[in-house]
Amino acid sequence: MTTSFRTSPFFIIGMPRSGTKLLRALLNNHSDIHIPSEESEFIPYWLKRWNTFGNLQDMDQFVKFYRWTSTLPFFLSRDNRDKTIGIDHWYGNCLAFDPPDVFMGLLKSIAQNEKPTASVLGDKSPSYINNLQVLKAQFPDAVMIHIVRDVRDQVMSFNKSHGKHPLRAAQRWDQGVGAVLEFAARHHQSYCEVLFEELLEHTRENLERICEFLGVSYHPNMEQINRPTEYKGAAKGYSGIKRDNKNRYLTEMPESLRRQVEMLTVDTMSAFGYPIKYSGKKKRLSHLRMTALQMTDGFRLAMNCVREPNPRKSFYFLRQYWRTTAKLEMFKR
Repeated sequence: MTTSFRTSPFFIIGMPRSGTKLLRALLNNHSDIHIPSEESEFIPYWLKRWNTFGNLQDMDQFVKFYRWTSTLPFFLSRDNRDKTIGIDHWYGNCLAFDPPDVFMGLLKSIAQNEKPTASVLGDKSPSYINNLQVLKAQFPDAVMIHIVRDVRDQVMSFNKSHGKHPLRAAQRWDQGVGAVLEFAARHHQSYCEVLFEELLEHTRENLERICEFLGVSYHPNMEQINRPTEYKGAAKGYSGIKRDNKNRYLTEMPESLRRQVEMLTVDTMSAFGYPIKYSGKKKRLSHLRMTALQMTDGFRLAMNCVREPNPRKSFYFLRQYWRTTAKLEMFKR
């Protein structure tokens, strides 16, 4: 029997280290929902190049597009896991051959191979938090599920997992999450918000709410996770929901750093009801300071690649990721 797919996807968005992988794993336990294990991240990059591909309904043009897009991290990751997407299968799932249709054709092809029962298709790509208006313009009927984590825990986790400087991460959290709040005010009917801490403590209630938002029935087995969802940070290698993975900043974050992080994010934290000690006005790091911290973060990331078993392959993947995402926002501070 052929599955009847929804015409638009849903997107899980959130800052890195905010629980997007956990939420994806929980939703993927539903027989009607499928979210690829890889993050697409490429939609804005596709759009910048789209007019160079010509009419993709022409198979020769689609082949050229397929060869080009296959060099992007999403596809490289699938190739590394022997999950290459066949060109004929993908082409056959396209109708209009415009960007939204080709993206949906991709999700359909993956779901048909990995979960034939799924009809509600989604994507988890944290970087789309910076491109919500682009997504809404391309997918007017798409819905967004935004997961938010206490910035103090988020920046500590980001520092431990990727070496990111806590202050730069805090200012970017404030910018990203703040932009989502503005988006939600204009598109509240297509927006669902989840607090990471609430998801850990009240998993069923939050999943029931998300399922209602997506128009599917809640399944009790959605809470059962039998394999690790994280390979870095405090939940590394943990199978299941690590319910104590919150408020770690209370014992692990130096008081001086906590004050600086709260100073950079006080207004946005207050909007979510997080407890804050700092009571002054919000401050900002200068453009020069953010640039210096960005260079430091980049150096640490490069050093991490050097330590990988195959540094050349890691650098190539990193280069392609930056091509896909960072070039669109690398000068945002």
